[in-house]
Amino acid sequence: MLDGLPPSQAAGAVERLIAAYRGDTPTHAPILRDRADVAAYAAYRMPATFEAVRSALGAFADAVPGWVPGSHVDVGGGTGAATWAVTDTWAGTRPVTVLDWAEPALALGRELAAANPALAGARWQRARIGSGLDLEPADLLTVSYVLNELTESDRTALVDAAAAAARSVVIVEAGTPAGYARVIEARDRLIRAGFEIAAPCPHSAACPIAPGT
Repeated sequence: MLDGLPPSQAAGAVERLIAAYRGDTPTHAPILRDRADVAAYAAYRMPATFEAVRSALGAFADAVPGWVPGSHVDVGGGTGAATWAVTDTWAGTRPVTVLDWAEPALALGRELAAANPALAGARWQRARIGSGLDLEPADLLTVSYVLNELTESDRTALVDAAAAAARSVVIVEAGTPAGYARVIEARDRLIRAGFEIAAPCPHSAACPIAPGT
């Protein structure tokens, strides 16, 4: 993926991605704009995203032994880190749909998926993530490192749409005070929609962790 990409261009793309993910991300344009961006993302950030999602899915699988998703929708999935994490957590194949609004990320995701037989039939679809997003029914829906890119109203709409479409929802955000606040906000909305928390909390009561810690 990095063949032919000048090191200075790759380094510049990584620096821009770091600044975008640490700052206030604009919601009017995708962070991953072109092939250089997605190659830099795949080399620099995708492995860590895979590990974070895999850790969350592992806790979920331990909390609900014997359950295996029959279908998976990955919202804002980009190059597909969460889809790889799902196939590493539960064996077998299942219908998979990856939604993202950055076509270069989806294109690279398709290329990478060619090396994973469990993703041979995955669909990679361009979609604007936020209000008005139409989600198909799924056993498992993942949302990883997406809520930070959305406005408050779009975050609310996405979580509500996920609750209506999926049997189970896994949300992963950065381990920062702001990321924690987004997760708790989503957690509260899912509980009000009738969901029970499986992991990492062992309960659906109020979270005892104080905000900002």
